[in-house]
Amino acid sequence: LDYNFIYYYLQTDSFISEIAKHQYGANYPAVRDEDVKRIKIPLPGIEEQREIASIFFSIDSKIKFVFNMSKNLSDLFETLLNVLMTGKIRVKDIEFEKVENLAEN
Repeated sequence: LDYNFIYYYLQTDSFISEIAKHQYGANYPAVRDEDVKRIKIPLPGIEEQREIASIFFSIDSKIKFVFNMSKNLSDLFETLLNVLMTGKIRVKDIEFEKVENLAEN
């Protein structure tokens, strides 16, 4: 049993919807241990479990990278906007490099 495989399986929509069927309590929803133990989990061979977990780990890493990149670019935009709007840098003073044809690169 690969614990990373189980970790990712427990986050799937099918598992969550199955758990939701057994919830009780309105203010603080809970499930009983017995109900969780009765849920069947598809269990491929150990190598396939590791491969599946590895793929999901890779996807999670890429999502985190893109999220961080987006946040950094947003922060940079806000900083540049502030600098330009306060007049600390004037657009007419910025030297731009002319790019002839971006499609060739």
